[in-house]
Amino acid sequence: MSDTPHQAARHDRLTRLFHWSMALLVAAQFAVGWTMPDVHGTAPPLGLVLLHVNLGVLLLLIAVPRLLWSGARKPIAQVEQRRALAFIASATHKLLYASLIAVPVLGWLNANGRTWHVGLGNGFSLPAIAAPHTLGASIGELHSAWATGLAILIGLHACAALAHRFVMKDGVLSRML
Repeated sequence: MSDTPHQAARHDRLTRLFHWSMALLVAAQFAVGWTMPDVHGTAPPLGLVLLHVNLGVLLLLIAVPRLLWSGARKPIAQVEQRRALAFIASATHKLLYASLIAVPVLGWLNANGRTWHVGLGNGFSLPAIAAPHTLGASIGELHSAWATGLAILIGLHACAALAHRFVMKDGVLSRML
């Protein structure tokens, strides 16, 4: 390949806005999630735990329209790459989208199991999707494990973007900038 990046089609502004706003929220969510105290029982969430719940709600409120937008818009032209890389990229994106929905939903289920109010604290509330139950801790562990998997996927995604920029020099990274 040449040292000059190919001119690749850019994603539209809304797609880029969804991507980068979610990236910032996910980074904040991981920082809060890893520094907040462990959650036990049904005591109402306070401080960092409440912030974690609120950020999760925001993520879900952005992830759903992002997924709908992604499915509704015409895909941009794909950069030519080997079939194996194209498959890995497609699979990783599907896992990222699934995880960006699943992790907040598992958090929502966990909160419902603990009888917590799930909302943004400004009068906006998500409905309960599960009755209070004793599985809160188990769902919380699944939420945490899946979030760790999401962090790994995000790391792979970022490494792939950098590889496209500095190794393959094919313009893929510039499509999202």
